[in-house]
Amino acid sequence: MVNIVAGSFAGILVYLITFQLSSSKRAGIVAAALFLFNPAIIFDSAIWGETDTVLIAILLAATLFLMRGRIRLMWISLALSLLTKQTALVPAAVLALISLRSKGLKANYEGMSLALSTAFVAVAPYIFSGYSPYVMVSQTFLRISQFAGASNALPTSSPISADAYNFLPLLVVVNGLAGRARMWYPDTNMLSFLPVSFGVVGKALFVFAAVPTLILTLWRIRGNRKDLPLLLTAAITLFSIYFPTRESGRYFVIPLSFLIPVAVALGSRPARYSVWALTATTFFSMYSLIAAWSFWVPGIFPVFDYVSPVNSLAAAIMDRADSVLDFAILMNLASVLIVTGLLFETDLRRIGLRLRAILTSSRCSPT
Repeated sequence: MVNIVAGSFAGILVYLITFQLSSSKRAGIVAAALFLFNPAIIFDSAIWGETDTVLIAILLAATLFLMRGRIRLMWISLALSLLTKQTALVPAAVLALISLRSKGLKANYEGMSLALSTAFVAVAPYIFSGYSPYVMVSQTFLRISQFAGASNALPTSSPISADAYNFLPLLVVVNGLAGRARMWYPDTNMLSFLPVSFGVVGKALFVFAAVPTLILTLWRIRGNRKDLPLLLTAAITLFSIYFPTRESGRYFVIPLSFLIPVAVALGSRPARYSVWALTATTFFSMYSLIAAWSFWVPGIFPVFDYVSPVNSLAAAIMDRADSVLDFAILMNLASVLIVTGLLFETDLRRIGLRLRAILTSSRCSPT
């Protein structure tokens, strides 16, 4: 019931955000429909039973408030998102940085105060029940430390990928490993060609991708980029899922939700490709994992018949098919590159025009 209400509310927010971008009711309806009937989002909520739609709804509300200049409401929404799920940390941080850069510290000061007050009111019942007053902060820092460190990394609990089609399984070059075994290879192990663990490489790739993108985008922020909060949040969140280890494929539904309004409102073919690619790979990663578990442990999921040809095929693909794994990873890589390219579309066009001018002048010059 919670997911139904949250999903419906998020669909309304997708409509409002798309309308804010395009001033078209038709575009808003199309975007809302793409969100509400997206197979990956439905599967995540209805079959996996996750509450990601609750988090998505709050983050989309924060984005809409930012786009409309309602900074205090944006900060309250960000506080609620962090209290809902700690996976909100990256998108919430990006939205906060955009607001600070575009509106200035003074305009955000009252909003930050209200966010702290909201957080205190939300955790007050737990404090009065005997929990530590630092429960929210301590749990958040615990998650950050688990991401940054390797103290909790055990070979049985630290896979390169839980089930997401992210980047690092491409680098697993070990004889006899295929499909699922490549994804579940421990991230504490070293690369075959470099004395660095997969976990360290994943975090380094995230930092090298996220930090320059944030700096270059925020440094030249322009007020007329209505799509900036959506694109930048989607890009950095994609980086945080695609490059680090131990990620689940369902986390891709968060950047996917930010991309749908952009793809519809701007009519961008590359953005539409990213939406469909992320939808396909995210849905299949979740479906094939449940199908595989129903095959490994018969009866664990009564609604999934492991002898079904479709489920058996999905389980077999996840278990052994290297070509499908590589193709899905490369599809997600294309989405990451497309979203990043959309952020720097003007610069890329300028570079293209300069290169064309150079090539044209070299052809026309006398030999």
